[in-house]
Amino acid sequence: MSITMPAIEIKFRQLALTFIQRSERGTAVLIIKDDTEGAGFVKYTDAAAASADKAYYTAANMLYITDALSFKAKEVYVVKIPAEGAINDALTAIKKRLTTGWITIADGTKEEFEQLKSWIVSQEA
Repeated sequence: MSITMPAIEIKFRQLALTFIQRSERGTAVLIIKDDTEGAGFVKYTDAAAASADKAYYTAANMLYITDALSFKAKEVYVVKIPAEGAINDALTAIKKRLTTGWITIADGTKEEFEQLKSWIVSQEA
């Protein structure tokens, strides 16, 4: 009698088939630097809602937001800080309001991405 593991294989196949669906419906966090008035921490679920707020963002940042929404995330949180602001301000606001999600900085510098990486590692610990 041979020993097989069909239950594990079935579960693995099920997880593989639903991976795309599960990843599409996650939470994304986009940190942007923008000196326009209004909208500091906003949740968008579709491009129409983001377009309604286009006066709050520069054209480049609006493109980042619509690009993030095009990947079919369940929700995209936009955290706006001043153009010369510190990433720590955005990370503090995120920590207070969210527990999970994909996170990035629109047009960030190498140092800012290193800071984000360190923050993510500290949050996982």
